[in-house]
Amino acid sequence: LVTPDSTAIYHPQPGTLNIHGGLIQSATGIEMRTGTLNIDGGKIVGLNSTLVSRNSNDGNTVFGPALVISKHITDAPLAIHITGGEFDGLYAIYEKNHMAGTPQPPVTQTTIDIQDGVFKTRNGGTEAIYSQNITGFVTGGTFSSPVAAEYCAEGFAPVDNGDGTFGVSDNTKTVKISADAVDAIKVTGETETTGKLRFITKVDKLTGTASSFGTYILPLDVFEKNNNNWDLKAVVEYKQSINEDDTYAADLTGIPEEYFNKEIMAQSFMVVEGAENAVICDFDAVSVNGAMQ
Repeated sequence: LVTPDSTAIYHPQPGTLNIHGGLIQSATGIEMRTGTLNIDGGKIVGLNSTLVSRNSNDGNTVFGPALVISKHITDAPLAIHITGGEFDGLYAIYEKNHMAGTPQPPVTQTTIDIQDGVFKTRNGGTEAIYSQNITGFVTGGTFSSPVAAEYCAEGFAPVDNGDGTFGVSDNTKTVKISADAVDAIKVTGETETTGKLRFITKVDKLTGTASSFGTYILPLDVFEKNNNNWDLKAVVEYKQSINEDDTYAADLTGIPEEYFNKEIMAQSFMVVEGAENAVICDFDAVSVNGAMQ
């Protein structure tokens, strides 16, 4: 849906507008004044190079942004739900009170929920999001400018992605682990000497509850040998509760003496309840003799 010098979709009435794909483009892509908007795909573009606005109780109010959220004086509910899609305009998202009247009626019954999507500015725009009246509504997405702290939902904080884009981090599900140290000992028995490597992982930061935590030990060619009788064990030490600033050990025991110079690798992982992906840390490859030096 591409129209010149206008608003591609103007929605002043109750009802639900669902957008799953396609291109919506004009001076303003969409202006919502009443009703429910659900977007999970597509591209919404606002082409106007300058912000043109007016206070009005009858008709559209703003040119320039991709999505305008401008509450109608009827005071019917207005709800915005964004879980995907691309927004490109002087502002990607622009919310402001443009009702007419003296005094101006307040904005009520309006909610915004941004969970994902790509939000970019064009034509010299500097803020991907602007909201005059609504706070605490961003839990995800990629933005061309920093997300103001007041726009982040509770438990979330602005973050610089390091690639020229910005987002938010979920501080209720945050974990950082690091490869803290590697120790080694040699154990002399009645008939042979074997080695033990201990890989120590530190929990640097933990907000939330760890649902899974462990260490993979990869002895490389030690495990690739055939016809052996080595009593090799990878043992992970767990505690009943996983706590920030604590360290946790995983042992590989029974390493034959002839392999004391062979390098062994390890990788630790942790999953926090509610998080989609595991956080990992890698240990440098090390041998029994190397760790004892």
